[in-house]
Amino acid sequence: MAPITILAVLAGCSLVGSFSLIGCPHTLAVRATQGRRLRPTPLRALVMRQLYPVGAPLTTGNLAVSSVHTLYYELHGKADGVPALFLHGGPGAGCARRHAGFFDPTHYRVVLFDQRGCGKSTPRGSLEGNDTPSLVADCEALRRHLGIETWDLVLGGSWGVTLALAYAARHPI
Repeated sequence: MAPITILAVLAGCSLVGSFSLIGCPHTLAVRATQGRRLRPTPLRALVMRQLYPVGAPLTTGNLAVSSVHTLYYELHGKADGVPALFLHGGPGAGCARRHAGFFDPTHYRVVLFDQRGCGKSTPRGSLEGNDTPSLVADCEALRRHLGIETWDLVLGGSWGVTLALAYAARHPI
């Protein structure tokens, strides 16, 4: 099983190792869980970089995850590509197609989904059953629904970074 990689920028620090933060304001660190540290990429290079082109989604759908909540999701990129999950910020933000542009569409099978109460997921704005453990369970339910063995890459923005860490803590490899 391939290690999951989490990319994160959190308050100007870098994410490394066992979710420890190091004070390195100009670096985004990528850490594979099996002890292999990849070369850090300067943040200024990421900010200046163009996103990948984004076309229409391969597919869209809805997944009921409780008696109250139904998630909206989109798949982008390569149908048989490396599974990647994008977790949006909040509160209530939802995903935008441009988020698929963080990933090379010739390599990744990108999954975007609107978390409970957000974007096109229903019911919009609902806080009932909307907590971190439920959101982590939703990531797993979506993975199983889509027939994905494991997420190879999880990318979070803002609140999505926190959710990515919670997911990795609950589902270590």
